[in-house]
Amino acid sequence: MNERKIKIVHVVGGLHSGGVEAVIYNYFSHMNMNKFEVHIISNSPSVDECEKQFKDLGCIIHVLPERRKDFFGNLKQTWKIFKEYRFDILHSHMNLNSFYHMFLGLLAGIKVRIAHSHLVEFPSGTISRLTASVKKLLNKMFANAYFACGESAGKYMFGNAKVHILKNSINVNSFLYNDAIRNEFRKKLGISDKLCIGHVGRFTEQKNHHMILDIFRELSEINTNAVLMLIGTGELENDIRNKVNEYNLKDKVMFLGVKNDIYNYYQAMDAFLFPSTYEGLGIVLIEAQSASLPCIASDVVPNEVKITELVEFLPLNLSAKKWAEKINSLEYNERTNRTSQIVSAGYEINSAAQELEDWYVNQILH
Repeated sequence: MNERKIKIVHVVGGLHSGGVEAVIYNYFSHMNMNKFEVHIISNSPSVDECEKQFKDLGCIIHVLPERRKDFFGNLKQTWKIFKEYRFDILHSHMNLNSFYHMFLGLLAGIKVRIAHSHLVEFPSGTISRLTASVKKLLNKMFANAYFACGESAGKYMFGNAKVHILKNSINVNSFLYNDAIRNEFRKKLGISDKLCIGHVGRFTEQKNHHMILDIFRELSEINTNAVLMLIGTGELENDIRNKVNEYNLKDKVMFLGVKNDIYNYYQAMDAFLFPSTYEGLGIVLIEAQSASLPCIASDVVPNEVKITELVEFLPLNLSAKKWAEKINSLEYNERTNRTSQIVSAGYEINSAAQELEDWYVNQILH
């Protein structure tokens, strides 16, 4: 292979420490960065901690105007970046909206154009379904490589086309249960004697924080010793804070923001709550299982995320009280090492990162 670095640009909705950002970071932090010049186009303002993580890896960050606020300004800057840097590989994580970047990438002469599906959505209404169908068709037309986080997400976006499954792999060793870390962080948070229910996710409609609070309010009436840990930021955070005050739960709900050492906080939790309205997979459920946490997720989350017996699915239309009763009835047994299950399911990052590295290199060499 020649000495020139392969130029890759990843396109994301934003650098907010969400699931997509975690996947990209996990992979590239375990790849040989000497082979690549990695750029990231963020289509909304970044969270400083998240942007710093990527800069520390050696990534070049481009923060663009939000498309819904400045559509033509966003496309103009995207085109300018594509033409200036002459990328070898375009890897878009914008789900249905990747077609914008696929089209511009095609015009700019980018050889490899990857549309990556991270979600399985359920659009309601004829117009929404029609729009989604058109976007899927355009993605398939302008991309020349199809990626997905799992079988469900691949089928949703690309139908029966050949899809490369890139699993949302993690550094399993970081998340393995550790009793000493659990005690340290529970003491630090002042919850040593509490039943701690946790959630990790951006404050968006998709992650369903309103339902999380409804469930927790019911749980706190059943079990007065329960507390709720929320990790993440997002546009609905103030709404949720107001709802916490309205429910008189301020002393029982922790808003912890973005955490670079998120693996330590899984240790402090007793159970993980994930009532998303749609998902492609849900990388946080892989992390939670690695930490040996019982997980209660909505039934729209793809079943392939269930690597261990720790995950149970409940219908979204089930009452908050029923969800709370389920959480309260969980058996909080001794947390055991889950490495073998996570590794055998293909979610260990080292081998997965090597596979992606080889894939990128082979596309440019051949």
